Amino acid sequence: MPQKKRSLTERKSNEQVPPQSTPDGQKPKRQCTDVKTQLDQDSFTGRYEYVCTDQPPWAESDSEDDDDDDEEGEEEEDDEEEDDEEEDGQEEIDVHGEPLSDHPNCKWMMLKECFDLLDDLATDADRRCPDQFGMYVHNDFYGYGMMEVLENMLRAFDNEIKPLSGKKANLQQMWAILTVLAMFLCRDVSFPWSMVDDGERYEHLIAVSGCAALTALNELDRVGQLKKYSRFLDLGHVMAMFLLWSKTATGMTVEGRIRHDPYDDDDAELEMYEWVGPLLAYAAKADIDLAEQRVSGIDKVLKRTTVGGLRGSAKADKWDWTATFRDYQIDASAARPCCPYLDRMSSSIATIC
Repeated sequence: MPQKKRSLTERKSNEQVPPQSTPDGQKPKRQCTDVKTQLDQDSFTGRYEYVCTDQPPWAESDSEDDDDDDEEGEEEEDDEEEDDEEEDGQEEIDVHGEPLSDHPNCKWMMLKECFDLLDDLATDADRRCPDQFGMYVHNDFYGYGMMEVLENMLRAFDNEIKPLSGKKANLQQMWAILTVLAMFLCRDVSFPWSMVDDGERYEHLIAVSGCAALTALNELDRVGQLKKYSRFLDLGHVMAMFLLWSKTATGMTVEGRIRHDPYDDDDAELEMYEWVGPLLAYAAKADIDLAEQRVSGIDKVLKRTTVGGLRGSAKADKWDWTATFRDYQIDASAARPCCPYLDRMSSSIATIC
């Protein structure tokens, strides 16, 4: 009998260790060296093996070139014949879901764990879609339902950033969640949540999602994996997806207490920043050209966006994720009494029924 799937927020790491004891009145500290050592020991196999995927909707075609739009004649016919041959070859060899190690030239990849997370995501989205149940409810019901799906992903991300006592930090699971989050934001299924009547909550959620991206990149930076040849092979592609999403997102300003001194907990200033600039700065630090990630439509964003600052070296909770996500949860909970059906998980029609 197949094992029952765990929900997105219930996924746990492969191993657990007893909680470390600390003196009374002191909080346990997260040691960067411990996380780095664990990542060095972990292998990208099993759930965290990189596998090939089909070409995504936002993929830039091989023949996409604005400078050649006016070309005609024999050159176009030759290109079409070559494209047809390439398509025929792709139809003959379907590598979707196969190990990337068996097909090193495959252009599209992600962690195998992402497949299960995407299945969970699709199920959660369907449970909140009135059309799936032949129902008519409040106009914004589905939009708020999609916001809940996004909030659940951020909650799962938070669980990996701040592992509970006795649970090891799992950067591979963190990255899988962030990858699926980026894919969700770039797909049309997420569009209804941008149409809800609570525009302030919508913009706040955008800011928190951007903060999650910066937080994940900071964690990779702390363990020495923010680089061109990172063990996280889709590093550039995930950053490019967030950049693509920023084209249509509004309210990208994040408010957080940014620490400049990694050794001084009191050295934290309340700052306002837009998360796209630091995202580009992380790409530059990793020596990754986002324009070469085969994500269509980001050239204009790259031209109009100024590379931001990273505010010092990598450090724990550099982008104030803990407080940023907590403040969002408080604000979102305060807004829900006027819409009782939007209590946590209650916009799942399957649950209501």
